[in-house]
Amino acid sequence: MLAGFASWSLLWPAVGLSRSLYLKELYVAGAYRRGGTGRMLIDGLHRITAERGCSRMEWATDDRNTGAIAFYEWIGAKPLASKVFYRAAVEQPGIVTGPCAASAFKRPSGSLTRRGVSLCMRAYETRAALSLLPLRTGPLRVRCSY
Repeated sequence: MLAGFASWSLLWPAVGLSRSLYLKELYVAGAYRRGGTGRMLIDGLHRITAERGCSRMEWATDDRNTGAIAFYEWIGAKPLASKVFYRAAVEQPGIVTGPCAASAFKRPSGSLTRRGVSLCMRAYETRAALSLLPLRTGPLRVRCSY
């Protein structure tokens, strides 16, 4: 049985052209909640953030996820009022719809020139996971894959 996991990726650029660690998902199985498992995952992510030379760790949660919000406040995290979260719908792979669907943004990668400005786009994809697995006897064991 999985006690919990954190799915994260490295984003570039962040402050001063550094990288940041973005926490995509944090999950703790019901039997392991309120027992330190979430804190162990967050601590592990802080270590990875420092080891990778990132300037910060960032994440978001649903405003209706009161359990997650309470946990993040308990560990001392504060929501940023200066950030607004946006999402563009993708009906078909490679095609963005809605207000972001300007023709210049339909190209998945490469370079383009618009109004005399050359824009080079690159696709970076980093996937990693940090999981906690219970040992048959003893404490939880941390396994990191990246």
